[in-house]
Amino acid sequence: MHDQTGRLVAYVVGGAVFLVFLALRMRRAMASRPFRLQYIWVLPTLFLALTVFTLAAHPPEGMQWLWLALALAAGFGLGWVSGATIHLEVDPTTRAVRAKASPLAMVFIVALVLVRALMRTLAGQLEAAYHLPALLIQDAFLLLALGLFLARALEMGLRARRLSRAAVEAVFA
Repeated sequence: MHDQTGRLVAYVVGGAVFLVFLALRMRRAMASRPFRLQYIWVLPTLFLALTVFTLAAHPPEGMQWLWLALALAAGFGLGWVSGATIHLEVDPTTRAVRAKASPLAMVFIVALVLVRALMRTLAGQLEAAYHLPALLIQDAFLLLALGLFLARALEMGLRARRLSRAAVEAVFA
């Protein structure tokens, strides 16, 4: 009984901390801020290195690569959609690109965190029922996140360049 109460308290406290973090993040993200194209690849590059080191430590075998490829593809699709939800605009006075997150982007982040929590909870059951190793599930989620970060950076980078180029051409037209 004590174990269940402790687990419930941990979930409630964790949920409260997450909601406070989300509220602060949403307030900051909803403000328009400069979009620095030169830094957009920092996080995806670091995450790529983390993924490579993780997979090198315990390489997948056989059909596990297919599951990981599917997770990467799903992450790429989700990342493209996530990047498209970020509003980019060119400041008319400075011609600098500015970014502003949408409420949909915040819902997307919450959904991703909930899916990760669900997968962590279900990992043992999936391993027993479908013979999927828990390590494979963790690696798949890691590749899903990598695809998400890569595609989001690519989508936003391409769009920012296009907007910036259009703003410069408008000045000289």
